[in-house]
Amino acid sequence: LIHQVTFFPRVEETLTQLHKQEVKIGIITSKNAKSVKFILERLDINFTDVQCPCTQLRGKPAPDHILMAIVKSSEDPINTVFVGDTLADRQAADRAGIDYLHASWGYGDTTKGSYNLNCISEVLKYIT
Repeated sequence: LIHQVTFFPRVEETLTQLHKQEVKIGIITSKNAKSVKFILERLDINFTDVQCPCTQLRGKPAPDHILMAIVKSSEDPINTVFVGDTLADRQAADRAGIDYLHASWGYGDTTKGSYNLNCISEVLKYIT
C-alpha cells in the first residue's frame, strides 16, 4: 500500500523552499531503500544524500549515517541540523555533535531539551 502514503502537511512546500534557498537536504531513515526511492520520486527535490540501513554502518542511535551524510555533502557539522521524531534520532544527533530539532508530529514523544517543531515549516525559522 506504499502508493497510498501521503506526506505530512507542508512537507513538499517546505522542502521546495529549502531547495530554492540552496540548503543541502539529506534523509537518514530506517526505512528500506526500495520504499524510500518510490516515495521520494514523487518529490521534485534533489537530495544531497539519502541514507537507508546498510551492513557497513550502525543504525541509530549510532551517529554513523549522520556522519556519512555530512561527509558526502562536504558540509561542516556546525552547519548541520538533524530533524527527527524519536529518542534514537536525538541520541544520534547528539553523538554526531550536531543540532537536533524534534518533529512533534512524528512517531516518538517529544524529547526533553530539544527544540520542538509543531510543523515542518518551522524549520525555515531555524535555518533561515
